[in-house]
Amino acid sequence: MKEQRHYLDTLQTIFLQKMMHKIAEGKWSTYGDNTVEGLSTIIQFTYYTDSQKEWLLSMREDYLNTFCR
Repeated sequence: MKEQRHYLDTLQTIFLQKMMHKIAEGKWSTYGDNTVEGLSTIIQFTYYTDSQKEWLLSMREDYLNTFCR
């Protein structure tokens, strides 16, 4: 069965770039270089798959808990 692709919109791309920036600056030590590479690949392809969806959702929740609360 072929995995479904979920295409990024502009705001999603900006949010992924913010997460990458926090990791690269060392302000979000939970994640590292491999995470930045994975996010960069998603941005480059402009979509994420069902298997990446849960990972992205957990990162989003972690980001909000760390920087927005």
